[in-house]
Amino acid sequence: MKRNYSRLARVEESKNMRMATTFGLLTIGVIVLLVIFGIPAITNVAGYIFDLKGKTPIINADKTPPGPPFIKPFSEASNKERLTIEGTAEAEATVMVYVNDEKTETEADSSGNFTVDVVLAKGTNAIHAKVKDAAGNESVDSNTFNVFYSKDKPKLEVAKPSQGDNYFGDKQRQISVDGSTCNDCSVTVNDRIALVDSTGNFKLNYSLNDGNNDLNIRTVDKAGNSEETTISVTFTP
Repeated sequence: MKRNYSRLARVEESKNMRMATTFGLLTIGVIVLLVIFGIPAITNVAGYIFDLKGKTPIINADKTPPGPPFIKPFSEASNKERLTIEGTAEAEATVMVYVNDEKTETEADSSGNFTVDVVLAKGTNAIHAKVKDAAGNESVDSNTFNVFYSKDKPKLEVAKPSQGDNYFGDKQRQISVDGSTCNDCSVTVNDRIALVDSTGNFKLNYSLNDGNNDLNIRTVDKAGNSEETTISVTFTP
């Protein structure tokens, strides 16, 4: 019995010695590190180890594309090179506006509103937009809108009356003002609207006043460009 007890005591004593030796070596190692590197370095290493244990991989699971932007209606024609486009999109998303495939980017605000100025090319411009969210997902294209840009004055030809014509008597008091312009232009004679047909020919019956009559004939195209002329005629009762 005494022999078994002695053997167990020796095993336990050996185990305790190994533990004491291990702790002693660790203590010496810590002291050496403190002497060489100082306390801040040891603290940083410990913090780094704890951070590694606490960190978990961050996976971006947002694969849902945002909805396409809404573009507020604007005129179908313009005589200005720059056009302001307004609309709404996902809040704080990137809005990409394309004019004939030329891209201009802007950011929607916290309420989703955006405004961007684009440059038009002469003729018809196809405009659409789409949105990219913070995760990089892109929406489908919005509806496409066409805007016509021109600074050219529309043609204006007056067939009758001619400059300086004279009219006499009640039967000639009412005259016909005839001419031609572009087929999508509007025409006025002294602010009275003339009828323009599909080929651009216009006509208006106009009653003359006694004496001299100045007829201001003005045409305006869909982009807002205008041309005008004044023809003076005389009426004698």
